[in-house]
Amino acid sequence: MGKMKMKYIFLICSTGILFQNYTFAAKQDQKITPYSIIWNNNQEYSNISSNDNSLCTVKNPSGDLVCFDLYKDSAKLPPNESGWLGKYISISLGTEHKCGISVKGGNLYCWGSNFYGQIGNGSDVYASTTVRVLPNEQFISYATGYRNTYAVTVKGKLYGWGDNSKGQLATSVINPAVNRSPKEITLNGKSFFAVTAGDRFFCAITNEGKNNIGNFGKVYCSGDNSSGQVGNGNISTAETKLFLAGNKNYTSVSAGRAHVCAVTTDQKVECWGNNRIGQLSNDPRYVTLSPVPREIMSNNYPDFQNLKFSSVYLYNNSTCALTTDGIPYCFGDNNYGQLGGTPSEGSISVKDDFGNSLYSHFEPKIPFQNLSYGFVSLTGNSRSTCGVTKNNNLQCWGFISKNTYSSLNVGSGNFCGISLNGGRAMCSSSSNSLADQLANPWNSPITTPWVSQQRFKNLSAISDKVCGVSMDDNLYCWSKVPTSSPQDIYPQLVNIGGEKVTKVALGSNHVCLITDKGALKCSGENTMGQLGDGSYKNTNYLSEFEKITTSNLKFIDFAVTKNSTCAIADDNSVYCFGSNQYGELGISDVGVQMNSNPQIIPNLKLDSISSGLNHYCGILKDAADADNKMVCWGDNSLGQTGSKNNITKAPYAIQNSKNFVSVALGQNTTCAVDQDNKAFCFGSNESKIINNKDTKSFLSPVQVQTDKRFSSLNLGIREACGVSSLDNTAQCWGG
Repeated sequence: MGKMKMKYIFLICSTGILFQNYTFAAKQDQKITPYSIIWNNNQEYSNISSNDNSLCTVKNPSGDLVCFDLYKDSAKLPPNESGWLGKYISISLGTEHKCGISVKGGNLYCWGSNFYGQIGNGSDVYASTTVRVLPNEQFISYATGYRNTYAVTVKGKLYGWGDNSKGQLATSVINPAVNRSPKEITLNGKSFFAVTAGDRFFCAITNEGKNNIGNFGKVYCSGDNSSGQVGNGNISTAETKLFLAGNKNYTSVSAGRAHVCAVTTDQKVECWGNNRIGQLSNDPRYVTLSPVPREIMSNNYPDFQNLKFSSVYLYNNSTCALTTDGIPYCFGDNNYGQLGGTPSEGSISVKDDFGNSLYSHFEPKIPFQNLSYGFVSLTGNSRSTCGVTKNNNLQCWGFISKNTYSSLNVGSGNFCGISLNGGRAMCSSSSNSLADQLANPWNSPITTPWVSQQRFKNLSAISDKVCGVSMDDNLYCWSKVPTSSPQDIYPQLVNIGGEKVTKVALGSNHVCLITDKGALKCSGENTMGQLGDGSYKNTNYLSEFEKITTSNLKFIDFAVTKNSTCAIADDNSVYCFGSNQYGELGISDVGVQMNSNPQIIPNLKLDSISSGLNHYCGILKDAADADNKMVCWGDNSLGQTGSKNNITKAPYAIQNSKNFVSVALGQNTTCAVDQDNKAFCFGSNESKIINNKDTKSFLSPVQVQTDKRFSSLNLGIREACGVSSLDNTAQCWGG
């Protein structure tokens, strides 16, 4: 591909963000305002490649290679940037390794994961710096796959190395299962000019001739054939030698996770392999795979069969074919809008291997209506697609901004937030580094953090479970560790008798929610009366919800401690029930150890409420400007309710809180954000949330993270996290 001037732009269908030294390209070019640009890097590039974690670009004209770690640092946008020594013509990203061809000499360099020998240096040691492969050869084509690398020399020799567990090195036998050094792959003396790699299989084109388009030849494939991706008409676990795919001549070929597409010499596109999400352009309800090439089709475009295609691009479970006019037609997985537009529009619902619903748009579609400009090349991953336009802009659509948040919720050792763009639930570890990994598949091979398919408006997290209210007011819950069903690690719809939900909160052993009618319902352990139904009888957790025993009351907010619940009614009065061992009921009488009926806290009106392990705090309703705005009650053993007693029996006004606008409570720590977005905390300092000194606790608010400003906070057992008011990233500390 010739060098192109690229304007590096990220887009997503949501609100744009402005960063220092970055501008809204939508304000520069009105043609792309509907896509809501969130990152515009006005540099020039000649080549770009991406996988599900990184984006790498070659700068033009310098040939410098720059990679962006898209998701590893969830507290930074734009993402981390790193440069690599050397000058490159092109770059290709495998699942966990990278390769590039140098400007001088056409040399091939690889680096990254080498567990399966995919670097090609005879070792299994991770390559933190570039390694030159086959130093006596020059290369014209190469491909990085799941655990393999393939390359074609200027003389047409084909080499492969890495994993051979599915016969993807075409050795006739799966022995050895790993080949850590390049091995020439031969086919009756034929030469090759192109190669592509998928998940444990590959395809290459023999050099049979040349026409006005370029070289053409036959496609041969080898390796995993469980979905027919080898294209030889068979279905098998492994094909250990090269097999002919179809009987036509092709000019280019591209592989996805388990499907292949190629452009014929008459400029049509044929595909074969997996079609479970419609990535072959066939309805997956009737055609789940094809072991032979089939021409792509469309019922929506009358002239589709007359179109001429110049190239085709595959990413995981989706396909984009580019016409000679530069118009992309995309089909397959559109669960994250990676084909353009609203995911559900024009799509059908299909199931993945875990029973989750995905949006399949098997009919080829143009990503955006009234597309007035063409593309010259495309790239993508499992959640987004990017294209270089003819006017040298790089435009991306789908789900890209995974590290900005509208809200956060910290559990014990886990972290979930709602993405600012798209409302996705994003879950990862909260232990010092948001890049830490949770149990698979919360961080799955796809990306960290784990991202939900559903869109949410609020979440609640504890040690091993998360529940959330979706944008369509349904309740979903999922677990960090699988229970009786492996599906539990993905959001599962909870049946609330057909009622809609507006908020959910998890306690240690009980859960409560508010319906769209204002009813407060709870489920789970009730030994202390924390379900508020007038009894002390437990219910089946998340399957039996009891409505609290109040008449004609509607609720707007609530919070739960370990063994109690407090809620704000629509007149802003506060009702509590459950344990009163630590004064959680706020009624001044700790002689009452528990109550299963809601008790009103006298003379208290709150706008909002938050809970810790055994204490509550809230912001007063209609407090005068000069008054303290924050009150707390409950356990004060570590100063978390601000009074001088071990138990704060009734709401206590926190000193110097007149500017506080929101509160967030951890297990025994209390924090608040003021009108200037400053964060203040008091109570336990055992996890160094307040400061790094050895002071055990603080009785009054102390400003924390003094160099940062926050729009909101959330506390877990040992960590505090906040949404930065500057750039909506997550900032975490403590632990």
